[in-house]
Amino acid sequence: GTYAVDARRIYDELQLYEMFSLPVGRKSRRAACLDDLACTRMKEEEYSRAARLFKRSLEIEDRDEVRALYATALELCGRHRAAQTEMRAAAEPEQAGVRTLCIAAQFYQMVRMPRKSRQAALRAVRLHPGGLEMRMLIHTLGELGLHREAGECARLAMQETPYDRQLLHIRAVSLLRTG
Repeated sequence: GTYAVDARRIYDELQLYEMFSLPVGRKSRRAACLDDLACTRMKEEEYSRAARLFKRSLEIEDRDEVRALYATALELCGRHRAAQTEMRAAAEPEQAGVRTLCIAAQFYQMVRMPRKSRQAALRAVRLHPGGLEMRMLIHTLGELGLHREAGECARLAMQETPYDRQLLHIRAVSLLRTG
């Protein structure tokens, strides 16, 4: 109808976005499929199967974010020493990304290492992420009880989406909890 031109433009933009979000190359696509399947197994609480899938993915393509997820799966399987080793390999390098650091912060919180958890989260804040990574960071900061930092990140994220109700709520809660 009257919106056909706009609908077509939006559809074309979505197709372009999806094309850019697909991994390049067969190896990368195979690793991404294994990662998706492993994450599904994690949600189903089949941690040993998820760990095996993450390990296969890492053999195809080594990525820090996947290594951090693998460490989490190992921890949930009860393989604590191996999990610690994998998490150090994922999160300690300088080039570790925001997603990796968020996973590391949650991992260290889970294994009752609050100092390391806080360090990983604050390293992620210093990377000044945007978009989905910023939302992941805000969620992680909230889980760790770092309300001042979560509020500041929500304030920065609201510059991109000023009337986002979720961000407004997070900002209000952080202001309330920090006085």
